[in-house]
Amino acid sequence: VPHMNKHSGYSKDGRRLYHKGGDGGAGQMRADESARQAKIQAAVDAVNGQFAAGGRDAMYTDIGDATKQVATRDLDKQFTQASRQNLFGLARAGLLGGSVDAEAGGDLQQRYGEGQIKATQAGEGAASELKSTDERTRQNLISLAQSGIDTGTAAQLAAGQMSAAAENARANSGSASVGRLFDDLGQA
Repeated sequence: VPHMNKHSGYSKDGRRLYHKGGDGGAGQMRADESARQAKIQAAVDAVNGQFAAGGRDAMYTDIGDATKQVATRDLDKQFTQASRQNLFGLARAGLLGGSVDAEAGGDLQQRYGEGQIKATQAGEGAASELKSTDERTRQNLISLAQSGIDTGTAAQLAAGQMSAAAENARANSGSASVGRLFDDLGQA
């Protein structure tokens, strides 16, 4: 037996050493897992991209402003009606210009101020609700992406659900109200 080194494939006594070929499929499993992770990341990126694009922050502001405007119109309508009723009541009782008139006017103004706060809160609440809905939707879609939906489906679902949430927020903004602020106002 010629002199063999330990790397030649022969043992010291000259017998051929047999080595297991390949890695038992571990390389393919790593490649498959890597591809699966890449697919998941692409779907997650597609979902996140949908929520990052398209000026969604501007939409939150628009929904908030629209809701506040509708609630303010409701407030103004109630205030005008209550002011008229107050004026006619004071006139019938002969109390115009007196302390009762001043007190009633102060009460009307105080309630109007409360209504302005409620209108602002309604707008902020509507914007916050849409933002929360978007975040819940984003998290749910990321969970779906991690379970294996493809990138196109993830992006399509994100766009569809975002659109539905925005339409719902717009519809809700049209019915904003400050409540019945002047109903229990003492009449002269």
